[in-house]
Amino acid sequence: MTKIKNSILVLLFSLIIYACGDDNTFRNPFTDVDHKALAISDNDSIVKFLKAHYYDETEDVLKSLETGKTALFEDSNRFYKLSRSKFKSRFLPKLK
Repeated sequence: MTKIKNSILVLLFSLIIYACGDDNTFRNPFTDVDHKALAISDNDSIVKFLKAHYYDETEDVLKSLETGKTALFEDSNRFYKLSRSKFKSRFLPKLK
């Protein structure tokens, strides 16, 4: 009786695997993406964020910029500054 149950289970499992097979209809959604333009817009978004926030050491969190606080973009003690020309020469030629 267990052989019959196991045989039916194996048959059902095989049928499910076969029925859920690949239909060769996969389409890469990222083939039409302009990676150079995306990299530039991402860089602009990051710079905008860094100019609008500061690091609060007492609470160990990032907060919106307040008067008297140094923006993350201008805080040379915390982050390495990468100019737009250095960014382009370092990252954009590698993108295709």
